[in-house]
Amino acid sequence: MIKEEKKNKNNLTDDMFMDQCKKENKKSFKERQELERKERENKKKSEENIKHRAKILQAKKDKDEQEQKNMVQHKLEYDNYKKEEGELNKRLESHEALMKVENSEELDTMYDQIMKEIKNKKLANKTYKKQLKQKSMMIEVAIQGYMEQHDVLYEEARDFIYGELRKTHVSKSEQLMIDGTAKL
Repeated sequence: MIKEEKKNKNNLTDDMFMDQCKKENKKSFKERQELERKERENKKKSEENIKHRAKILQAKKDKDEQEQKNMVQHKLEYDNYKKEEGELNKRLESHEALMKVENSEELDTMYDQIMKEIKNKKLANKTYKKQLKQKSMMIEVAIQGYMEQHDVLYEEARDFIYGELRKTHVSKSEQLMIDGTAKL
């Protein structure tokens, strides 16, 4: 029987052989088309992934550059702040020096009163310095207010306020008003 089947296979007619070849060609053609379609899809996905990664990398690069710029800006602002803070401290010290020269009796009285109330030298000194700094800050506020209102330079405003302080001896209950804005 096996021999007969082999003979039958070999004895295919031309039409049968052509039909069989067509079937195999169609099958292999479909397989090739399916393979090519999958390759195209994979290539398209790969290109999309590459584009997506490039976008992510570009966004990260832009973000890093922006952060770098922000860091530089923050450093400049911080340096400027420290510079202004140093200048303010110098101004406050000069105001304190002026008060110590001009109003030494009042300051001595204020210190004695603080010492009587607190009775702790360290805490009394701390409170005295705090009040002295507050008075200096009020002078600075008065100067800044005068500067803004009259649109003058700092030195002119300082000289005017110092002159006003020399003219009037301000006690704790009185307030110095300069054009209704800055108070001492």
